[in-house]
Amino acid sequence: VKLYGFVLTGIWKPVFEYFRIPPIDSRWAFFSIPGVTQLPAPTYPDAELKNTEWAVKLSKTISSVDFSLSYFDGWENIYSPVIAMDTVIHQLSVKELITHRSQMIGADFATSIASVGFWGEGAYFLTEDDEGDDPLIKNPYIQFVFGADYEFNHKFKLNIQYFQEVVTKTDDDNEKTQEEAINSKLGIGLPLQQALTLRLEKKFGHTEEFKTEIFSIYDLKYNGVMLIPKFFYSPEDGFNIEVGYILYDGKDESFWSRFDHNDEIYLKCTYSF
Repeated sequence: VKLYGFVLTGIWKPVFEYFRIPPIDSRWAFFSIPGVTQLPAPTYPDAELKNTEWAVKLSKTISSVDFSLSYFDGWENIYSPVIAMDTVIHQLSVKELITHRSQMIGADFATSIASVGFWGEGAYFLTEDDEGDDPLIKNPYIQFVFGADYEFNHKFKLNIQYFQEVVTKTDDDNEKTQEEAINSKLGIGLPLQQALTLRLEKKFGHTEEFKTEIFSIYDLKYNGVMLIPKFFYSPEDGFNIEVGYILYDGKDESFWSRFDHNDEIYLKCTYSF
């Protein structure tokens, strides 16, 4: 809907589904629970009108600045395990996997100054633990990202972004550490509290049919890195070949350290017609 130069966009989702995530015993698991190798089937919200998800976005362009405000009310993308102690075998067990509802209030902008592109976005996520007193539900948190890009001579293009998550309503460092250990269920998605991304690419060839790229995400807080050098070849319109190498490394505390034996080489071919 357009009105006085504003654009209003709305989305309504009647049926909820989880993100697909690796099993807890997989080498790609995002998290681990001591003594637990299998999880029960997650419990989905009932298919009722009150359980649907919806979002709105109001955007406008003023001069050379694009900006928007947004609101979301829905379910978290990833389930939360309910953990209990099994008194028979004296081990932790997962009783059920439940989903909590969250609200999100966000804003973003994009502009350019002297051939340099700038953008930023941020959001406040209001979880069901709005008072910050439930240790099993993540406190409300803020995520924001700022970025810039610039194309140098000889067709080099640099893109850099800074990301941070701030957990609110923590009384001390111990609670802050415990809250940061709970995966964020919306927003960026990766369990990183402070990170820097960098992308450097160069196009070459008579028709720019070749491109090389280096992409990386660096965990600023715990010193971990994911590094992906890539090579692209497009011999004709609609036909693309991509080959790359994904490298993970970092200290034990870093999210990337759990994947340090998962380095891989990949080949991807696509043809569009």
